[in-house]
Amino acid sequence: MESMQIPLACVEVGGGSIQTVFFDNGSVRMLDGAHHPEDATLAIAVPGIIGEGIVTEATNLGWRNTDPVEALGLRGPATFVANDAEAAALGEAALRDGPPALVYIGIGTGIGGAVVRDGEVVRANLFGHNAAGYGHAFGTTRCRCGRVGCLETVAAGWALPDPIDVAHFAHLASCVASAIDRLDIASEGIVVIGGGIGRRYPVLIDLVAARLHRDVQPTAAPDDAKSAAAWGLRFALGRKRRTLAAGT
Repeated sequence: MESMQIPLACVEVGGGSIQTVFFDNGSVRMLDGAHHPEDATLAIAVPGIIGEGIVTEATNLGWRNTDPVEALGLRGPATFVANDAEAAALGEAALRDGPPALVYIGIGTGIGGAVVRDGEVVRANLFGHNAAGYGHAFGTTRCRCGRVGCLETVAAGWALPDPIDVAHFAHLASCVASAIDRLDIASEGIVVIGGGIGRRYPVLIDLVAARLHRDVQPTAAPDDAKSAAAWGLRFALGRKRRTLAAGT
């Protein structure tokens, strides 16, 4: 796993909760809510489209052109801001000591995903919405993003009953498997299913694996962590600092 200078505060924003993971002197601490101690570097993972540290759009949060530091009431500044699924995908790879290829899909309030190859994200903002190129693959329901037939309309937490009844599991797994199978870039590597729903219903792992005929695994993140995003933020910051050091 990659290491870097600490302390580091990694804030992960989700549709239903926020968590801060502190890395300090080899220890890992998790707290509910958003926190930024004065002596810590700050990194943030957000479920949305990120541009130069600003969340240009996060439909499940209602954020548009939003500074996450300001929105979360943090001291700042943030050294790094990333999409949460991209960060989680990098974290899953780091926690597995860097498999050659990894496909991550997080199923929670919303759906996000990314593909990692050799420690680099090669495609992000995957699976949840029709921008990935599915057409109206998953029905005719209008999504929160404004498009029609997104995977989120049949597989995200906001669109599913709570708890999910048995009748929904087969359909949910079929749709998730189909979303992965439709993307050529996601055709190689292990598949990791994370997110609140992925963790709450581990039967989805087996059902998706049976439909994909591939190695499908649960998240490698600690049980108390929202996801592996904090580990991905740490990995990305470590790589960024090594790149800057090599250029000096």
